[in-house]
Amino acid sequence: MKLYPFRTLYIADIDAIQNTGHHHAIIERISQTYPDSMVWIDCGSNNPTLLTNSSTLVLGSESIHNLKSYVALTDPYILSLDYNAQGAIGLSDLHQSSKLWPDHVICMTLNNVGSAQGVDIKTLMQLITLNKSREKPSSIYAAGGVRNIDDIKTLTKMGITGALVATALHQGQITGADIVKIHRQ
Repeated sequence: MKLYPFRTLYIADIDAIQNTGHHHAIIERISQTYPDSMVWIDCGSNNPTLLTNSSTLVLGSESIHNLKSYVALTDPYILSLDYNAQGAIGLSDLHQSSKLWPDHVICMTLNNVGSAQGVDIKTLMQLITLNKSREKPSSIYAAGGVRNIDDIKTLTKMGITGALVATALHQGQITGADIVKIHRQ
């Protein structure tokens, strides 16, 4: 937040995703410390008790094993369509059709996370094409591989709503000034 007053923070609770524990207290403290920011929580579950008042569940396709229970979800959530080096992870119905997508969808290329190898343009283009068939298109976010501000500009030109970025921020490849500049455009 010293770098830029982000309106949305994405938190992947890896321990919760792997069922080895959780970081609920830390996430709650973050939510309380930054009450004007929305917190997206990816915790490998669709359990709403894991959320704070100012958070939204991110439901990864790698954690969705049953289409019937997915369709029955009533609480607001963000769908993360997860991909690894072998391709789509989870139910193929979610990756091959946009009819079951919520308002916000993340294209999570797991093998690119932390790699600074660039975003998965091919998969993003496939999702953009699928999204065009929706009456009200979903907002699509890119995750994994963002290297610098040029990648952000490319994503913007493609019509991608936003990006989950960490490594490029930590390594100083994207600065607060870069973010201010891109928001002005």
